[in-house]
Amino acid sequence: MTDTQIKRSGCLTAFIIVLIVLYVFSALGSFLAGPMISAFMPEYSTNTLYIIFNGILAVLNIVFLVGVWRYKKWGFFGFVAVSILYIIFSIIFTGSVLLPLISGPIFPLILYFLIKPVWNHMK
Repeated sequence: MTDTQIKRSGCLTAFIIVLIVLYVFSALGSFLAGPMISAFMPEYSTNTLYIIFNGILAVLNIVFLVGVWRYKKWGFFGFVAVSILYIIFSIIFTGSVLLPLISGPIFPLILYFLIKPVWNHMK
């Protein structure tokens, strides 16, 4: 089956678009507003590296979501890997364990259930 013959659900389409927009704003915010956040919030001044990592992870998530959009399994696996890295970096840099462990797996789980019907058609 070609990509045009595979029927993507409306929920999957909307979810991928919303996530891409979210991660674009996250990356822009990290790279453009990161230094400003550090200047106005001194408690984050030591976490400039964390802000940069968040921006890099957001860009990677955009790439992987485009892969999912094009029915590539590597897109999903990359998205899951970045989510795991987000959890690890959040625990290391912020010291908070509960919030990353709750928020980190939410998007990959939703994405998993949305792509499950077309998984066999993905390359």
